[in-house]
Amino acid sequence: PDIEVGLSGGDYWFSPNGRELVAYEPGQNDIRRIDLASGREIGRWQLPAGVGVARAFWSPDSGGLLVTGDDFCAYHARLDAPRLRAVRLQGHTAEIMEAAFHPTRPYALTSSWDGSTRLWDLRNGRPLAQLPRPCFHPRWTTDNRVGWTQYDGAGRYRRG
Repeated sequence: PDIEVGLSGGDYWFSPNGRELVAYEPGQNDIRRIDLASGREIGRWQLPAGVGVARAFWSPDSGGLLVTGDDFCAYHARLDAPRLRAVRLQGHTAEIMEAAFHPTRPYALTSSWDGSTRLWDLRNGRPLAQLPRPCFHPRWTTDNRVGWTQYDGAGRYRRG
């Protein structure tokens, strides 16, 4: 059945398990979780006042969400926690384009238009490392290394 989420011009991101989606209007600070089986809203999350949503990324287990804001920060929350508490990841100086969750550890990568890619500890929001070169589409490989495509458009895949 069709599901009406009531957003005009909004973006929608489906969870990896296919049971939920998050919906938001870019530039607004409100994120809605929708249960796809019932079409009902099952949660709502707001970024700090004055911060608009840029993008949203689900964790592989569908239990976490990393939302990037127009303040060049990312906000992480475990949606399956008894109390929603967002951890702020601050350090980029331009919009965050991509994010990737580590498959088994509480870490994430973010890459930004500022040319940096950072590794974060999602438990406390601290940066753990910065990759030595700009990259696009950071991803974790099956052996827990980081792979990426370089900005130069050459389409090369590197492992670090």
